[in-house]
Amino acid sequence: MKDFETMHHAKGDYHTKLSALIRSFAGMNGNLIKYANIAGALSQDDKTVKKYMEILELMFIIRRLDPYVRSSSKRSVVGMPKLHFMDTGLCCHLLGQKNPETLHTSQFFGSLLENLVFCELLKHSTWSTDDVRFYHFRDTTGHEVDLVIEKDDGKVVGVEIKASMTVRPGDFSGMSTFAAYAKDKFSHGVLFRRQDPPIQNQRQGISRPAHIVVVVIRLFPLRYYAGCMGL
Repeated sequence: MKDFETMHHAKGDYHTKLSALIRSFAGMNGNLIKYANIAGALSQDDKTVKKYMEILELMFIIRRLDPYVRSSSKRSVVGMPKLHFMDTGLCCHLLGQKNPETLHTSQFFGSLLENLVFCELLKHSTWSTDDVRFYHFRDTTGHEVDLVIEKDDGKVVGVEIKASMTVRPGDFSGMSTFAAYAKDKFSHGVLFRRQDPPIQNQRQGISRPAHIVVVVIRLFPLRYYAGCMGL
């Protein structure tokens, strides 16, 4: 709170507003930011929401991802930023997810898994030899890619994170749409899916596009994040 007070020059009862906002942000984790909707739901004004969000971002509590937009095709893309937490454990705590054994059945599991992958990629980018930027992609027809990583040369990598343990043909539709949108800038796509070992009778025969790599992630890292916040 001291950092917030210093950066915001806060006076009066700002704790109530901030507490309501940050819990609301946790519920929005992984979703598009609609300032007017947030302000309306919490009976606050747009300016307060934006200002508090800017300060929380400067404090490395949240991160806003801008949409990936090609200047020649702006109208086909949804122009709203997307929200992520910089600490998945904190987000679990704010959402009341303190039991690692039931986390995977929570309605928030998908967004928390996406957040975890984003945070890990962000960490790796700090020591990468490439200077990379993070975005998200969603077009006006609803096709989306969770993360877009842009390199110095303008080439982009699409990243999809799926909470399901089964890969379905429809899981590649967003990436294919993004590849068509990015055109010559598209390098390849990566689809992360979870595996909670042991897993048996995995479905075989899914046709995977050649430009997409499928990566399996085990569930225990996210269980750890929930468990360490189980105070």
